[in-house]
Parts: sequence; C-alpha cells; structure tokens
Amino acid sequence: MSESIRIAILGGGLAGASLLHALLKHPHLDVHIFESAAQFKEAGAAVGISRNGLTALDLMGSSAAECLERAGAVPQKGVRFMLAQGEGCNNMIDEARDEDGQRLTSIVHRAAFLRELLSGAPVERMHASKKLERVDRGQDGHGPLTLHFTDGTTHECDILVGADGIHSTVRKIILGEDDAAANPRNAGWWAVMALKPYEDARSSIGQGPVDVEDAREYMWVGKDAYLLHNVLNQGKQESTLVQLVICAFDEDAVGSNQWHRMVSAEEIKRLYQDWPPHLNKAIDELLCDQPQQPAMYLWDHPPARTYASGPICVIGDAAHATTPWQGSGCSMSIEDALVLSTLLGRSKTLEEATLALRVYDQVRRPRTQRIVESSRGTGVIMTGRGDETGLDLAKLKEKLLPRWDFILDFDNAEARDEAIKIMDGGDNLRFTASGIAGSAGPAIELGIFDLARWIGYFFTQCLGVYKLEITGCLAPFAPADPVDDSSKPRFGHANDSAILSTMSFIGGGDVLSAAAVATVAVDVIVHPMDTMITRIQSPAYKSQYRQLNGMFHRNLFLGLYQGFGPTLLAGIPASAAFFSVYEGSKTLFDRAQKAGHLQFVPLPVVHAAGGAAADLVACAIINPAEVLKQNAQVSKKEGLSPGQRSHVGQALRQFSRQPTRLWTGYTMLVASSLPGTSLTFTLYEWFKQKMMRDNKNLAHDIPYQMKVSAVSAAVAAGCVSCMFVPVDVVKTRMRLAAGEGNNKPPAAKLGPIAVARSIFRTEGVRGLFRGLSLTFIASMFGAGLYLGCYEGCKLYMASDKDKDDGREFTG
Repeated sequence: MSESIRIAILGGGLAGASLLHALLKHPHLDVHIFESAAQFKEAGAAVGISRNGLTALDLMGSSAAECLERAGAVPQKGVRFMLAQGEGCNNMIDEARDEDGQRLTSIVHRAAFLRELLSGAPVERMHASKKLERVDRGQDGHGPLTLHFTDGTTHECDILVGADGIHSTVRKIILGEDDAAANPRNAGWWAVMALKPYEDARSSIGQGPVDVEDAREYMWVGKDAYLLHNVLNQGKQESTLVQLVICAFDEDAVGSNQWHRMVSAEEIKRLYQDWPPHLNKAIDELLCDQPQQPAMYLWDHPPARTYASGPICVIGDAAHATTPWQGSGCSMSIEDALVLSTLLGRSKTLEEATLALRVYDQVRRPRTQRIVESSRGTGVIMTGRGDETGLDLAKLKEKLLPRWDFILDFDNAEARDEAIKIMDGGDNLRFTASGIAGSAGPAIELGIFDLARWIGYFFTQCLGVYKLEITGCLAPFAPADPVDDSSKPRFGHANDSAILSTMSFIGGGDVLSAAAVATVAVDVIVHPMDTMITRIQSPAYKSQYRQLNGMFHRNLFLGLYQGFGPTLLAGIPASAAFFSVYEGSKTLFDRAQKAGHLQFVPLPVVHAAGGAAADLVACAIINPAEVLKQNAQVSKKEGLSPGQRSHVGQALRQFSRQPTRLWTGYTMLVASSLPGTSLTFTLYEWFKQKMMRDNKNLAHDIPYQMKVSAVSAAVAAGCVSCMFVPVDVVKTRMRLAAGEGNNKPPAAKLGPIAVARSIFRTEGVRGLFRGLSLTFIASMFGAGLYLGCYEGCKLYMASDKDKDDGREFTG
C-alpha cells in the first residue's frame, strides 16, 4: 500500500494550476497550492499554446484539454510572418499553417484559462495571500519540509514545487542567493500590450488580417521594432477581443535592473513611421490613444545548473522564464506539468517522489534551456537585428520559420515514456551504436562504454573527494546527498563565488574535474599499450623487442608502466587546459550564434577550430612529459630488460644537462596533433549529434550520453589515428634520439624530413607504419574511454549539484 505524499505547489499561475489539475487525480497525493496574491489570478492579456503544448494537455487527460476549450481558446489557422520595412515591405515572409489535422496554436485569455484549470480544485487545497519566507527541514536533515509564510503561518509537506514565476523564491533556495543564474536578466526589449474590441481592430487593421472565422496570428518584422496581433475571446463570442503587442529594442537596458519604463505616443509613432500605412493607422488609433503609457521590459533566466534539489524543484517561469518571441512559455509549463505529474503520480514513497524530481530535471532542463536561448536569438531576427538576415525577405524566409521546428514537433508522449523508463531504471542503460560502430559495436560497448561509465562513477562518487578549480585551489566535492548535511560547504554558494565567476566562461569546475578524472582513467589503462607502441616504433625494436623468428620478445611486455609518472603529472593540467579552451570556444560560438552573429559558420568548422586551438595549448604543456616518457619506455642498451632500472630517473638526469631537448619533436607533435585533433573532434561531434538525433528519447539520460560520447570518440579517433602513424614514428625517433648521451651524434638535431628519409631508406614503407594495428586499437580504446569518462564525470558532477547543504533554506 502506497503512503500519502504531501506536495505543496508554490505559485497559483498557469504552471502551478496545470500541475495541480494533473495531480488531483492521484488519491495518494495530498496536494495544496499557495498563491502570494490575495486571489488566484494571472497577469497579462493572452497567451499562445502551440502544438507541443496542446499535445501535452491532451496527454494530461481530457479534463485538461476541456479547460482550454471552455476558456474560449481561439485555434489559429496559421501564423504569418510579415515584412514591415525595407525592400519587399508588406510581403509575407512565410506562414506556419494548421495542416493535416496538426494543430498549430491556440490563443486564450490567461485569466479565463487559469479559472478553468482551478475550477475543479477543492477550496481547502487552495491558499491565497501566502508569500513564502523560508523553508526548514527536520533537525536531522531528513524530516519533512516546513514552509514559513510572511503572515506567520506554516505548512508541512514532503515535496515542494516552485511555480512562483520569474522572481521565484524557490529558485533561489535551490541554486543559492549568490548563484549567477538565481535571478533573471533584462534582455533589452520593451513591450506594450493592449486588448482592443474586435470591431475597432478590424476597422483599423483591416478585415482580412482580423477575422475570427479565419483566425491567424500576424507577426510584423521591422528595424528595431515588431508588431503582433491575434484574435481571442474570454469564453463568450460577444466578448471577442484582439490582442496587440508592440516591441522595440533598447540597447541601454540590456542587463540593467529596469522592469518598466514610460513610452510616449510620439516615441511609438516615430518607431513605426516607415511602416505600411494601414499599420501606421492601427498603431496610431489603437496604441497611441493616450500621451504616454507603461511598457514592460522582457526578461529571461540564465541557464540554471539544476531545476531540483532533494525534495524541492521548480517548474514553469520559475525554472526557465523566457522572452515571448517563440510563444513557448506557457507550452513549456504544460510540458513540465505533464512530466512531473506523471512521475509523481507513479511515486509510492517519499524516496520515489524525490527521485521523480531528479528525473524531471534530467528530462526537462536541456529542452527548456535550449528554447530560452533560441527565443533570444529569434527576437534578434524579429526586430531586424540579425547579422545574416537584417530585413532581407529571402534570408528571413530561409532562417526564421525553421527555428520553430524543434519546438513544435516535439513528441511529448515519447518524452513522458522515456522519463518513466529512466525512473524505473529500465532501458535507460541500454545502448545500440546506431550502426556507426558496425560489427565492433558490441565489443566497444562492453570494453569501453561500461568501463568508462563505471570508472567515471567510481572516481566522482567514491574518490572524488576534491575537485580541481581553475584557480589551482581545491574545493570540497559535493557528497552523495548534500542536502542532508549542513556542515559541508556546497559548491556554488557564496564561498565559491569567485571561483564560479572565473569559471563561468570556460565551462566551470566540472570541465576541469571531469578532464582530470578522464586523464587518470585513460593513463592507467592505456599506458601499457602506449609503451608497446613506442617500443615497436623505436630503432631498438629489432634488437630489443623482436626475436629472430619474428615473434615478439618478452622484453616488449616488461615494465609497461615505465614513464607513467611524467605523463600523469603533465596530463592532468594539459587535459584541463585542452577542455577549457575547447568547451570555451564552443560556448563562445554558441552564444554568438544565438545572438544572431556568425550564422554563416558551419558547426564542423567551429569544432575543428576549437579542437585545434585547444590542442595547441595542450601540446605546449605535454611535450616535455612525452619526451621523458618515451625515453623511459625504451631500453637504450641491448640485453637490458625494461624494469631493471629507473628509466625515468636516468632520463631526467640526462635531460638536466640539456633541458632544451625536452622540446624535441614539438613541431611534429603540433603538425600531427592539430590536424588530427581537428579532424577527430569534427567527426566526434558529427557522430554524437547523429546518434542523439536517432535516439532523441534517450538524449537526456546520463549513461546514454556517456556511451554516445565514447562510441563517437572511439570511431573517430581510430579512423584518424591511422593517417598519422608515419608522423608518430618520426616523432618517436626524434624524441628517443634526444635522450641519447652526449657521446653519441646529436641525431635529435636532424629535421623530421631527414629522419623520415632515413627510416624509408633502411626499413622501407613498413618502417613508417610500425605499430599501425596497435595504434588503431589504442586510439579507439583510449579516446572512447577518455571522452566517455570526461562526459560522464561532467554530467554526474552537474547532477550532484542539485542537492543542497543545510537544514534551513531562506529565500
């Protein structure tokens, strides 16, 4: 028999009401909703619910969909994007249509929809005038949550869901007051919204664009200005209204604390003076009927690292407040409510309910944050500010409408079912390489995928007591359930704010920590293969490591961990530097593109350039260690087996006399590593994106993402490594020559071309391809394990941050 789970929803807007409506059908859930205002009401005029939101409502049950109908929602037959200025003015850019029974969007009055969603809720479950002050937990950190309200009352619950909007108190509880993502940001646009009588709007705008029998939403694109108009009613035909929204961009407001400003009629007229005459007339008559009026700035949330912390989570605008450019705010809230209500409805214990919040975060956060950033970029284009689009009709047609594809075509049923699988621990750990790895897939899955997953998990959960930060300091790593222990400082709070601000651009401490774990894991496992490759490619191969009958000598397999120390010591900072630069370059490009810049640069070029820049930095750090390692791996004297002496110590003594030789082969390292890494990471990102597209339902599952990263890296690195074996052979010979005593000829001074010619003369083409097979295997295994561990550790660390230290939360 399931126990009663007490759930408190903080916030009585559309997000909270949608969740309440869906949860009330579960008798084992004791759900209460709290609103800070004196009554449950929605601010604002109308809201659009697009196809993805409509399907989510259907999946929540017939009663939810009926609420929308009873609220008087007006289904739109299409959304027309119109050009208001420039060449091609007054022409249609494109139109999204309601075709083949695929509903496009419905426009509904916010207050009417909220009223219907709450109409069936028991009055004893609804509490107004309840503004949250703080949240307490039991003395042992495991007790129920106690909500303290500013009126002095309290309420006890097991699960707290924050649906308290863009100024969310619960969001600050989860992230911490000092977190950069705890508060919203001013996007720079201001908006004036108005509801006008249907006949007045038809008279001003025209009967064609304003027709309740052929309802279509119109979006007009101008230079630094925008106009939207659509038809809605409040549940009664006689009260049909037309919503008008104008927006303009204010550069000075970006990032400011301004929420409102006054806009004069003259300023509005000036902004729209070059627009088509019928729109000038409409704006003058409908939006300039008073000398000045308040305008509201558009704000959104920076991406949060988590939407859940222990038994607390956020949904709707509290989780992912967005600008309205893609009309997705309400639909995202309904999607949130669908997933969260499904998972909580299946929860029979408090432990399962807490797990449900973590699964909800894992499933919903990537999609919603992508929409928030996409909306910003769409706003840039819609106000004629796109670098690649401007007011060009053809370019707008090419770029604008496709931005809605990933939003509208989202399969909510598959996402819901996948969330259930993740929570139930079913198929989420299974993986098929989608044909990319071919027949090697099963072996790679067993050898690399699971090993990478468990090594990453072992390091982060068991040995990851400390993690490296960019400052060189060590900060305590969050324990398995930090919300229960207030004695441990939590990464991301005030004590780490300086580190966080330093890390914010290059990817954060997770990048460096994950890189360190990946380096250690790969060095431990792959170093023996690397030692054998060095010996096979060395001049001493025939005399030291191959018998007369052609078989390998036992010396090849002795002392396989010679040179391990220098590699490990230099590998961690080199790896951290590599991923800092690589992740930073991707982030920088992503931000620029979402802001409307660099639209012409294809992703493969970005990944190749990022990989090359990162590798250039890493090579400078790792080259001396590589020289020491390879000289330690190979015996210089015949008959002396590896392991009979300290090769590292001898190499250090030798190079101490001529330390500049530690940089031997750097040119060859860069010459091979830059194109090799660029090509590898281009293929890696391409494979990864293809596999994510082929398995969208698992795209937010951490083990799946680890496996995708591992197989993509393995296939890419294995193929590319074969191309650069001759370079590796030449580089190895030069480094080994640099470690020879002063009594020998300075062969290391020979250039790479001379060394290559010497190998070709004495050993033929086969000499330049020594170790090809083992290089292919080691590259596949090493790259798969390396990037699998890196991605896994980064994701596990990010997921662990969702738990909070402390018994008391204040907001």
